[in-house]
Amino acid sequence: MDNWGDFVYPLLLGFGLFGVVLAIGTVFAYFFLVWWSKDLTKCPECGKRGAGELVESTEIGSRVYTEWRNVRDWSSFTPTRRQLFQVTEETHRDRLKCESCGHQWTRTAKQSQSEKLPTK
Repeated sequence: MDNWGDFVYPLLLGFGLFGVVLAIGTVFAYFFLVWWSKDLTKCPECGKRGAGELVESTEIGSRVYTEWRNVRDWSSFTPTRRQLFQVTEETHRDRLKCESCGHQWTRTAKQSQSEKLPTK
């Protein structure tokens, strides 16, 4: 194996290219999430992004229910099986105030959390 460089150099080039693509994708995802979070608190009056400051958050409703879902089961030969889940939904009303113009507004958001229930 006299020419080990014929094998190693293309391999290193491939890994290096993969690392560059991964780094660019991570930076793009970070800036997209920053932009998106500022857009969520955009003032409807003056239009300034990221100016909404949370003044008050109140829970206006919640409900708990169970539902059956198809779950992929890799431990057996069947690709999917039915699993019972307990779902908790909470609805919040947030009151925000613009740091720029002082305008106040409300928004409503739902938060859902699910948990597997044991089956017999």
